[in-house]
Amino acid sequence: MFKSLLFGFVFVLAGIAHAQAPAASIPDTQIAKIVMTIDEGEIEAGKVAKKHAQNQEVKAFATMMVDRHETNKKELKHFAKKNKIKPESSDLAKSLKEEAKIAEKDLKRQEKSEFDRAYIKNQIAMHEKALSTLRDSLIPSAQNTEFKAHLEKVATHVAEHLEQAKAIETKLQ
Repeated sequence: MFKSLLFGFVFVLAGIAHAQAPAASIPDTQIAKIVMTIDEGEIEAGKVAKKHAQNQEVKAFATMMVDRHETNKKELKHFAKKNKIKPESSDLAKSLKEEAKIAEKDLKRQEKSEFDRAYIKNQIAMHEKALSTLRDSLIPSAQNTEFKAHLEKVATHVAEHLEQAKAIETKLQ
Protein backbone atom coordinates (compact mmCIF):
# COMPACT_ATOMS: atom_id res chain seq x y z
CA MET A 1 0.00 0.00 0.00
CA PHE A 2 2.79 2.43 0.84
CA LYS A 3 4.31 1.83 -2.56
CA SER A 4 1.11 2.96 -4.26
CA LEU A 5 1.02 6.08 -2.10
CA LEU A 6 4.62 6.95 -2.80
CA PHE A 7 4.37 6.00 -6.46
CA GLY A 8 1.32 8.22 -6.93
CA PHE A 9 3.06 11.33 -5.64
CA VAL A 10 6.38 10.58 -7.33
CA PHE A 11 4.57 9.94 -10.61
CA VAL A 12 2.61 13.19 -10.45
CA LEU A 13 5.48 15.31 -9.26
CA ALA A 14 7.81 13.76 -11.83
CA GLY A 15 5.17 14.71 -14.36
CA ILE A 16 5.39 18.29 -13.14
CA ALA A 17 9.08 18.42 -13.87
CA HIS A 18 8.58 16.80 -17.27
CA ALA A 19 5.48 18.79 -18.25
CA GLN A 20 6.96 22.05 -17.07
CA ALA A 21 10.43 21.87 -18.59
CA PRO A 22 12.49 25.03 -18.21
CA ALA A 23 11.86 26.00 -21.85
CA ALA A 24 8.10 26.16 -21.24
CA SER A 25 6.81 29.34 -19.70
CA ILE A 26 4.00 28.95 -17.19
CA PRO A 27 1.77 31.99 -16.63
CA ASP A 28 1.68 33.45 -13.11
CA THR A 29 -2.04 32.65 -12.94
CA GLN A 30 -1.32 28.93 -13.38
CA ILE A 31 1.71 29.00 -11.08
CA ALA A 32 -0.48 30.46 -8.33
CA LYS A 33 -3.02 27.65 -8.70
CA ILE A 34 -0.29 24.98 -8.82
CA VAL A 35 1.25 26.25 -5.58
CA MET A 36 -2.18 26.50 -3.92
CA THR A 37 -2.94 22.93 -4.99
CA ILE A 38 0.35 21.71 -3.51
CA ASP A 39 -0.50 23.57 -0.28
CA GLU A 40 -3.94 21.97 -0.17
CA GLY A 41 -2.47 18.50 -0.64
CA GLU A 42 0.02 19.09 2.19
CA ILE A 43 -2.73 20.40 4.47
CA GLU A 44 -4.91 17.35 3.91
CA ALA A 45 -2.02 14.87 4.32
CA GLY A 46 -0.97 16.69 7.49
CA LYS A 47 -4.49 16.47 8.92
CA VAL A 48 -4.53 12.73 8.31
CA ALA A 49 -1.11 12.37 9.95
CA LYS A 50 -2.16 14.44 12.96
CA LYS A 51 -4.96 11.90 13.54
CA HIS A 52 -3.11 8.67 12.80
CA ALA A 53 0.56 9.19 13.63
CA GLN A 54 1.90 7.39 16.68
CA ASN A 55 5.25 9.14 17.03
CA GLN A 56 5.09 12.57 18.68
CA GLU A 57 7.73 14.03 16.39
CA VAL A 58 5.74 12.88 13.35
CA LYS A 59 2.59 14.44 14.83
CA ALA A 60 4.46 17.69 15.46
CA PHE A 61 5.78 17.67 11.89
CA ALA A 62 2.27 17.09 10.55
CA THR A 63 0.93 19.96 12.67
CA MET A 64 3.69 22.20 11.35
CA MET A 65 2.89 21.16 7.76
CA VAL A 66 -0.77 22.08 8.21
CA ASP A 67 0.08 25.42 9.85
CA ARG A 68 2.79 26.44 7.36
CA HIS A 69 0.83 25.44 4.28
CA GLU A 70 -2.33 27.16 5.49
CA THR A 71 -0.25 30.30 6.08
CA ASN A 72 1.37 30.03 2.65
CA LYS A 73 -1.99 29.55 0.97
CA LYS A 74 -3.40 32.64 2.73
CA GLU A 75 -0.33 34.70 1.84
CA LEU A 76 -0.51 33.57 -1.76
CA LYS A 77 -4.23 34.37 -2.01
CA HIS A 78 -3.61 37.83 -0.53
CA PHE A 79 -0.68 38.46 -2.86
CA ALA A 80 -2.63 37.26 -5.89
CA LYS A 81 -5.59 39.49 -5.09
CA LYS A 82 -3.36 42.51 -4.46
CA ASN A 83 -1.53 41.96 -7.76
CA LYS A 84 -4.58 40.96 -9.79
CA ILE A 85 -3.31 37.44 -10.43
CA LYS A 86 -6.39 35.28 -10.71
CA PRO A 87 -5.35 31.66 -10.00
CA GLU A 88 -6.14 29.64 -13.09
CA SER A 89 -6.42 25.90 -13.21
CA SER A 90 -4.28 23.86 -15.55
CA ASP A 91 -3.95 20.20 -16.39
CA LEU A 92 -1.11 20.05 -13.89
CA ALA A 93 -3.15 21.60 -11.07
CA LYS A 94 -6.05 19.23 -11.79
CA SER A 95 -3.72 16.25 -11.85
CA LEU A 96 -2.11 17.29 -8.57
CA LYS A 97 -5.50 17.62 -6.92
CA GLU A 98 -6.59 14.17 -8.06
CA GLU A 99 -3.33 12.54 -7.02
CA ALA A 100 -3.51 14.21 -3.60
CA LYS A 101 -6.96 12.68 -3.08
CA ILE A 102 -5.66 9.23 -4.04
CA ALA A 103 -2.62 9.59 -1.81
CA GLU A 104 -4.78 10.72 1.11
CA LYS A 105 -6.95 7.60 0.74
CA ASP A 106 -3.84 5.41 0.59
CA LEU A 107 -2.40 7.11 3.65
CA LYS A 108 -5.62 6.49 5.59
CA ARG A 109 -5.37 2.77 4.77
CA GLN A 110 -1.86 2.38 6.19
CA GLU A 111 -1.36 -0.12 9.00
CA LYS A 112 -0.98 1.63 12.32
CA SER A 113 2.55 0.27 12.73
CA GLU A 114 3.62 1.55 9.29
CA PHE A 115 1.81 4.87 9.20
CA ASP A 116 4.58 7.12 10.56
CA ARG A 117 7.23 5.78 8.19
CA ALA A 118 4.84 5.90 5.23
CA TYR A 119 3.86 9.50 5.93
CA ILE A 120 7.46 10.67 6.36
CA LYS A 121 8.70 8.82 3.26
CA ASN A 122 5.85 10.39 1.31
CA GLN A 123 6.76 13.83 2.66
CA ILE A 124 10.36 13.38 1.56
CA ALA A 125 9.32 12.38 -1.96
CA MET A 126 6.79 15.20 -2.23
CA HIS A 127 9.18 17.85 -0.96
CA GLU A 128 12.05 16.71 -3.21
CA LYS A 129 9.86 16.92 -6.29
CA ALA A 130 8.16 20.15 -5.20
CA LEU A 131 11.55 21.75 -4.62
CA SER A 132 12.88 20.77 -8.02
CA THR A 133 9.65 21.92 -9.67
CA LEU A 134 9.82 25.27 -7.93
CA ARG A 135 13.48 25.79 -8.79
CA ASP A 136 13.43 24.37 -12.33
CA SER A 137 10.04 25.50 -13.62
CA LEU A 138 7.85 27.73 -11.47
CA ILE A 139 10.39 30.31 -10.27
CA PRO A 140 12.03 30.76 -13.69
CA SER A 141 8.59 31.16 -15.31
CA ALA A 142 7.24 33.74 -12.83
CA GLN A 143 6.85 37.13 -14.48
CA ASN A 144 5.97 39.27 -11.45
CA THR A 145 9.15 40.12 -9.51
CA GLU A 146 7.40 40.06 -6.13
CA PHE A 147 5.76 36.76 -7.00
CA LYS A 148 9.13 35.31 -7.95
CA ALA A 149 10.50 36.45 -4.56
CA HIS A 150 7.53 34.78 -2.81
CA LEU A 151 8.17 31.55 -4.70
CA GLU A 152 11.84 31.67 -3.71
CA LYS A 153 10.76 32.01 -0.07
CA VAL A 154 8.44 29.03 -0.57
CA ALA A 155 11.34 27.03 -2.04
CA THR A 156 13.44 27.84 1.03
CA HIS A 157 10.64 26.58 3.29
CA VAL A 158 10.21 23.44 1.19
CA ALA A 159 13.95 22.74 1.52
CA GLU A 160 13.69 23.18 5.30
CA HIS A 161 10.69 20.83 5.47
CA LEU A 162 12.62 18.28 3.41
CA GLU A 163 15.55 18.34 5.82
CA GLN A 164 13.22 18.02 8.81
CA ALA A 165 11.45 15.04 7.24
CA LYS A 166 14.79 13.36 6.49
CA ALA A 167 15.91 13.87 10.09
CA ILE A 168 12.68 12.30 11.36
CA GLU A 169 13.03 9.40 8.93
CA THR A 170 16.47 8.62 10.34
CA LYS A 171 15.02 8.44 13.85
CA LEU A 172 12.15 6.17 12.76
CA GLN A 173 14.39 3.47 11.30
